[in-house]
Amino acid sequence: MPESYKEDGRPAQQWYWNDWFSAFDVRNCGLAARGLWIDMLGIMWKAEIRGTLTVNGKQPDNKTLANIVGSSVSEIKPLLKELETNNVFSRLDDGTIICRRMFRESLKRNDISKIRSKAGKKGAKSRWQTDGKPMAKHGKKNLPLTNGNGKPMAKTTEVKDSNVSKEKMAKIAASSSTSSSTSSSTSSSTSNQRVGSGAKEAPDPPHLRIKFNFKEKKWRGILNEDLERWKKTFPDVDVEYHIFTRMVEWIISNPRKGRKKNYARFINNWLSDEQEKFDLKNTGKRRDDERAKEWYKEKD
Repeated sequence: MPESYKEDGRPAQQWYWNDWFSAFDVRNCGLAARGLWIDMLGIMWKAEIRGTLTVNGKQPDNKTLANIVGSSVSEIKPLLKELETNNVFSRLDDGTIICRRMFRESLKRNDISKIRSKAGKKGAKSRWQTDGKPMAKHGKKNLPLTNGNGKPMAKTTEVKDSNVSKEKMAKIAASSSTSSSTSSSTSSSTSNQRVGSGAKEAPDPPHLRIKFNFKEKKWRGILNEDLERWKKTFPDVDVEYHIFTRMVEWIISNPRKGRKKNYARFINNWLSDEQEKFDLKNTGKRRDDERAKEWYKEKD
């Protein structure tokens, strides 16, 4: 059994009726083809990889699909051809039928779960570890307490039992205050040396740094290294055009939806959708070219 996530365990799916009735590719198909497509959507919703027409992880042939929907091979074969002719569904490189929207949302959900898992592991590591050295576990009774100079402090029982004069206690207090003042002065001097040495502080992470200024209608905090990283991640997308033109116009036109807690994630999701559109378009174009070659071969 594949690992199930909370989102995938839902027995129902949101259905957008306006999208269903306004989808021209589906509306161009006949009533029987649309009925077959509804059953196929249900199969893809229950698939291990959501959005793919698979049963138990395998592509069903026409006979298996006909048995599932309660029809015959001779009846569903032209209906599948009608759906594909109207570009209702797409195929992966291995020929698997997919619902583009459902498959894209499934990939995005898996990416989010991986990001959350990675962040959780990183947080756990930082909680249990400091400077590469494991922290002491709770329950250790014999760990020595230290003062600001790194020297072990006397236990409270030892202080109570010892017969120390008031003059000696005053001398100890005076010496500790002078040592702490000298240590603080040395630390401040070293910090001043670091600032004056020309050392550069590391920039904040993108999710804290990148903001949108609604008054100036401009981005703040986007560095060249961010642009280069996005260009490498989404090689087929015009990154600068989408970020500085399309996204800006969308945020200005949608002031309520445009206020995001994490603009770096918003930019990444936008560019990811554009990359997926390009990939799906090229997949369909390659398939059309292959069909044209096969058609010419048959004609010859």
